[in-house]
Amino acid sequence: YEIQEKINSMGFICTVIQDGKHSGYSELAVHITGMTCSSCTNSIERMLLNLEGVKEASVVLTTEMGKIQYDNNIIGVRTILKAIRDAGFQAEIPSKDTKMAALSHRKTINSWRMTFVLCLMLAAPSMVVMYAVPKSKEVIVGLKLKPFLLFVIATPGQYIGGRKFFVTAWKSILHKSANMDVLISLGGLISYLYSVAVLLHSVLTLNTGPVEVFFETSLMLYTFVSLGRWIENIAKGQTSAALSTLLSMQAHSARIVTLEEGTMDVVHEENIEIEYVQKGDIVKVCVGVSLCVSLFVSLC
Repeated sequence: YEIQEKINSMGFICTVIQDGKHSGYSELAVHITGMTCSSCTNSIERMLLNLEGVKEASVVLTTEMGKIQYDNNIIGVRTILKAIRDAGFQAEIPSKDTKMAALSHRKTINSWRMTFVLCLMLAAPSMVVMYAVPKSKEVIVGLKLKPFLLFVIATPGQYIGGRKFFVTAWKSILHKSANMDVLISLGGLISYLYSVAVLLHSVLTLNTGPVEVFFETSLMLYTFVSLGRWIENIAKGQTSAALSTLLSMQAHSARIVTLEEGTMDVVHEENIEIEYVQKGDIVKVCVGVSLCVSLFVSLC
């Protein structure tokens, strides 16, 4: 109000339209990646709504976009993005390029394809060992050759194939929520740790009998889930092809015309950016030009 008084004292009329302390809410669009199911979207929405200053939060899994309405006097954009990243997801403010990339899912498709190929390179030899190596053959007393080879193959697979699931699952658990990655991580890790325990027990007790281990189970789990995620993101990219086309065809400017009253003759024409078009403007649409706004067409 001091600014208002200063301007008034200079001979101008000044009125405070909106006080900065009560400026209302701002809306933020966020591109979020790393979501796998509706549980992920629910946990993000719940986490955001627990932040002080956030009024509404909506996250869509298929488009990987979120809309947050927040009070910019209490919380800021960086704080919201950091909260989403701390929950185990990637978040950024989308530009036009990132919107197109998000719709095509190229980055996610390539990532899951690489994970699937690496998992397959470990799962395939484990299947060969399962059916080709005799159960009775020993390395030393108490240590069978088959479970030992499976242990050697499966150990790096826990990092190569399970790292993505473990990271997301751990962050999800820290925020007291559970998603599909938690279930996958538990299944793969329990089968691996159980097999390690059985193998150690066999070696320490000099067991000469058969040993049942499940090292290949975790490898096959990571392989099939990675394949599913890869195919899923390919399907998302194909489904979003129409949206990508629409974005690329979007008009960037509009031709505004001024008409003379009575005669309806064009007095002035001006090209402006699409963001500056307002209600009541008369827009000239030429042949072959994309419609830039919703129009009410009057035929004279």
